[in-house]
Amino acid sequence: MRQGKYFRIPENPTDIEELWGEGKLLTAASLPAWLGPEHASSYRYVGTYIAALAAAERDSWLVEQEALEAAGFVFDPDRHRLRCVHLYIPAPSEDVWSIGIYSGRSAFELCLPERCA
Repeated sequence: MRQGKYFRIPENPTDIEELWGEGKLLTAASLPAWLGPEHASSYRYVGTYIAALAAAERDSWLVEQEALEAAGFVFDPDRHRLRCVHLYIPAPSEDVWSIGIYSGRSAFELCLPERCA
């Protein structure tokens, strides 16, 4: 995981799982307005941050924010406190991918390459 100036930036699925484990469970009382109760278990609260406004810092903030948003994180501006944003992490993906390579004389006569005669 890369430590940015403002956030820890996940760089692989293990980093996402680590941040997910550190996140706080959402309850009916802590549910953000954009998330329905039926999806509460799909996100966790990561923290509240003060957005950078100074031009020199704003660029760094935006680069890190974009990296987190690309990973699926949600930035939710606080309606009552200026510059405050709440950060939520989505559940880690459980997609498993696999590819197998077979060979054979036709699509009906396939075998693993090391077992083909």
